Amino acid sequence: SQTAGVFPIDVQRMHIDILCFTGHKSLLGPQGTGGMYVREGLHVRPLLCGGSGIKSYSKKHPEEMPTAFACNCDLTAGMLVTELEKKGYRVPEDISVIGFDNYLYPGVCNLGITTYEVDIKEMARKTLNNLLKKMTGEHYKQGITIVEGHMVLKESVKKIG
Repeated sequence: SQTAGVFPIDVQRMHIDILCFTGHKSLLGPQGTGGMYVREGLHVRPLLCGGSGIKSYSKKHPEEMPTAFACNCDLTAGMLVTELEKKGYRVPEDISVIGFDNYLYPGVCNLGITTYEVDIKEMARKTLNNLLKKMTGEHYKQGITIVEGHMVLKESVKKIG
């Protein structure tokens, strides 16, 4: 999913039934976008839907703000910090923000984003290795593959309360 736009993906040749991908990474789409390809004739039934992060079963967003946000990437986290500050919130004094990937575009925000850094090249290598084995009929490890990472503590988090 993270390599869409970097490596060519031929869903027919690769025998892909379902492919989920982000739109904002290498495809350079707006934040929060993504896509899902579903092979024709295959029907997908939702398992869960909704969720506000505070009261996940409510159909309305809560009026109170959370004490922290965990974002899908540092770009989203930086944009969130900027928007929170425009609305009068102080990060990290009022709300903590954490990202994922340790890559923040210059000029997005003036605060160091605490993040979780994963070796993206290793992630892509493992994914492509499994795809190539699947395509050639070679045995490969199915299921979840762990790519280690580490926390990078910066300025965007603080114990609140």
